[in-house]
Amino acid sequence: MNFVEPGRRAIGTSAPLQRSEGGARLSARWISGGTRLHALRQTSPCRIFFPRRNDPAVLEAILVNSSGGLVEGDRISISVEVGCGATVIMRTQAAEKIYRSLTRETVIATELVIGRGGFLDWRPQEAILFDGARLSRSQSFVVEADSRFLSGEVVIFGRIARGETFAHGELRDAVTVRCGGRLLFADRLRLGGEVAALRHARFGLGGSAGLASILYFGPGAARLLPFARARAEQRCGGATLVNGILLARFLHPDETRLRGAAAEFLDELSLEIATTHSRDAA
Repeated sequence: MNFVEPGRRAIGTSAPLQRSEGGARLSARWISGGTRLHALRQTSPCRIFFPRRNDPAVLEAILVNSSGGLVEGDRISISVEVGCGATVIMRTQAAEKIYRSLTRETVIATELVIGRGGFLDWRPQEAILFDGARLSRSQSFVVEADSRFLSGEVVIFGRIARGETFAHGELRDAVTVRCGGRLLFADRLRLGGEVAALRHARFGLGGSAGLASILYFGPGAARLLPFARARAEQRCGGATLVNGILLARFLHPDETRLRGAAAEFLDELSLEIATTHSRDAA
């Protein structure tokens, strides 16, 4: 017999959990001597804010996740298009927390398109993987030969300050760079199952609290390699060049030092990039 009224749930049964399927799409153009917002579309839980800047050549944008974190089944899509000659600085308001998942994965897909002579400085705060999290993340850069971008991404394996580490779960992380339809760079990382053993493997991540990856694409990237290599090696990292793309990586068992090393390196590299670009343009 059925004693439940139509449209009501029986006591003790669980309601379907609400999932987020949102994102943000931003387009910037060089108009009337400055970088201007050309188009903006945003759906919950994503919002974009624009701090005031004294430099009209640069558009700064802050991406906010109003939900405070992502759970299983959430799907977030981010798209940034930088038009010819425009400059965009993109940041996030806070670290992205990826919570424990029982079955489904959390998906974050990002597409970054930089036109001729455009520059994108993409530096979101770190993603924190809670124990049991299942994250599938992809980043696609589409550039022209004279485009430039600087990207910094940090993943932290657990709420380490609380004694919780990312010991079980799955991380699938993919980054591609295409120029003129040609694939220049493809990087894929997959950690799954007993993640703790993989993280502590001698020829794996060596017990690091996380992983920081930094990319720079642009004319003159090869000339920056000696500078980048010297600065990275001072800070638990290393740098190399792949098809004209500068790549630096950092590992450290202390999450604070890992974040600090990546941030300091990014600041120094950003300054060197600006100096080199100004010298070339003169």
